[in-house]
Amino acid sequence: MSMSAESAPSLLIQRPKRRVREAEPTGRSWRLGGFQWAPVIIAAAAILMGFPALRGDFLSGDDLMLILRMPLVSDPSWQHAFMIIYSKAHADLYQPVPLLTFAWDFLVARWFGIAPDPESSGGGAFLFHLTNVLLHAGNALLVWWLIRRLLRDEERFLRDVLAALVALVFALHPMNVESVAWLNGRMTLLACGFEFGALLAMHVLLDRWCYRVAALALLLTLLSMASKVRIELPILLIMMPVLHRTRPSRCWWTLWGSITLVTAGFTYWNFETTQAIA
Repeated sequence: MSMSAESAPSLLIQRPKRRVREAEPTGRSWRLGGFQWAPVIIAAAAILMGFPALRGDFLSGDDLMLILRMPLVSDPSWQHAFMIIYSKAHADLYQPVPLLTFAWDFLVARWFGIAPDPESSGGGAFLFHLTNVLLHAGNALLVWWLIRRLLRDEERFLRDVLAALVALVFALHPMNVESVAWLNGRMTLLACGFEFGALLAMHVLLDRWCYRVAALALLLTLLSMASKVRIELPILLIMMPVLHRTRPSRCWWTLWGSITLVTAGFTYWNFETTQAIA
């Protein structure tokens, strides 16, 4: 008995057809590929903005008094580092973190044989200016990262575009030129960088409490205030749960209170010492 042509296929083992993967739309591919380069472009823009400052020298005034001709900084040692931390090396402000970074610059410059002469009129500041430029580039990347987290509820393309634009404006804005080109602007660069880090850590804690991240947020706050007082930090922190319409945990509010006390303490201390000298 012969089988009909219609029933024959049912007795055969058919091979599964290979599924051809469809190519992604050109727009999506461009978005993913383009914004993967966003950190590189942002860092390059920040370095480009600060590049002319690499030819600068030490300026008269604070650059000479707090860097070139301050023995605790220009002659780096463990003893001098402890003296910077536990004494007020700055005339009227407690800013040990920037002074320690200046001492580190002197130490590295000695390794490469390019250390400036404290008795000179201000030459040999290349490495010090390079550190400022790199700090500015790092801050621009932190701004990019922070904006991406703050806009995480938005559509991906909009979030990436806004984060890149805000970071580029920060990297190239003329108001940041002084902090990058002036060596003592490092106080502001370091304070802002640690502040951005504290904001990121506190934003992470809005989602999930972690004692290590909480300790990191408090440490970054201390480092920021020991660079230059950022009195706006507690206010910026309150704006984050308002932006996301979330209710922070009790632990988050406790940490926010601790950060507020640290900020208030550094503010009062620096104000009192400044008034005493004035």
